[in-house]
Amino acid sequence: MNGYDHDDGSNVLKMLGYYSMIGLLRVHCLLGDYCTGLKFLSPIDISEQGVYTTVIGSCISTIYHYGFANFMMHRYADAIHQFNRILLYMLKYKEYHQKSPQYDLLLKKNEQMYALLAICLSLCPQNNLTDENVSIELKGRYGTKMTKMLRCDGEKYYDELFSFACPKFIAASPSVFYNQVLSKAKIALVVFFCIYLL
Repeated sequence: MNGYDHDDGSNVLKMLGYYSMIGLLRVHCLLGDYCTGLKFLSPIDISEQGVYTTVIGSCISTIYHYGFANFMMHRYADAIHQFNRILLYMLKYKEYHQKSPQYDLLLKKNEQMYALLAICLSLCPQNNLTDENVSIELKGRYGTKMTKMLRCDGEKYYDELFSFACPKFIAASPSVFYNQVLSKAKIALVVFFCIYLL
């Protein structure tokens, strides 16, 4: 009837709820609340094929934020496993997505995930969790930086890679500058009404 009735086989509400959980993971990652973000995604089995994998942009973004949340909670093995899985997929099928309007986003997330994987493997060396092809690609991109990070003399590389790979964080509360602008706007509004009423 209106697209929201489950009796006629429509799944609009189901899909809305499904992608809302993914959206909540992303928002909580941007806010820095990684535990809550992962809790919102817990009804979705991220290791299995699901609705989120039907749209490649959604799949890559979901795995990126899921892996980043695990990384920030010091669950390096989980992050390595998920980054390896999606990076292996991108190595195999990148050419199929070249005509996609999301191709630039896919390449950027791909680079960010390699940077995060380099950090994870420097903090928790686990060669058995990465595929050989992903390891070769990773060493080609960040081999010297990873070596220095493993020797504990690459602090600047951690900072560089993290700054490049992290999402653009947002503050949960408005900044002081925002409050100053808001106060000026309130004063201007009061002055306008005072002049208008006279």
